[in-house]
Amino acid sequence: MPLTVIRGDAEVTLEVTPRINPAPGQGYLGAGVTVDVFSTGLGASLYSAGPLTKSVPLALPEAIAYGVSEIRNVLDAILGLPARLLSGTAAPEEGRVISILGISQIGGSFLQDSIETGSPTRILSFVALVNIALGLTNLLPLPPLDGGRILFIVIEILRGKPLSQRREEAIMIIGMLFLLAIGIVVIVQDIRDPILNLLPR
Repeated sequence: MPLTVIRGDAEVTLEVTPRINPAPGQGYLGAGVTVDVFSTGLGASLYSAGPLTKSVPLALPEAIAYGVSEIRNVLDAILGLPARLLSGTAAPEEGRVISILGISQIGGSFLQDSIETGSPTRILSFVALVNIALGLTNLLPLPPLDGGRILFIVIEILRGKPLSQRREEAIMIIGMLFLLAIGIVVIVQDIRDPILNLLPR
């Protein structure tokens, strides 16, 4: 693959061959750019490249295409997280579940970063990530989420009749208690081990 470098005042194009299994810290080309990466607790990681990044204005069609591409990348990252955790290719903190407290902490950090850089890109990207993650979470087959309602409809189609109201209410209560218990555990975790400890210093 071609790689253009600057030597002195001249641009030089080199032909390089990426390695399949590079040594740790060397990169596929024997050199690379180090960026800070940390988990959002939403199934995807955000990267902070500092001055290495530059905002480039796009025309409306290009901006729409770019937005769709970014959403697809986020979906791929979130949906592929379980497989990456099982295979060991994802860091354990990437799979950490966080509460509204942790989300607020990270959001505040990104808001401050956007204010300091004068660009809303990072905070808007984080807000988009949170919304996508919440949308996917709402589709989980757990009462009283929308995914749980879809599950009831599927069961009704398979059985040819709906569940009794008493049984459905009991399942809904169990689901609510389950989600409430998880919420309490996650909030306690965020208080004892703030998610901000994972942010790059």
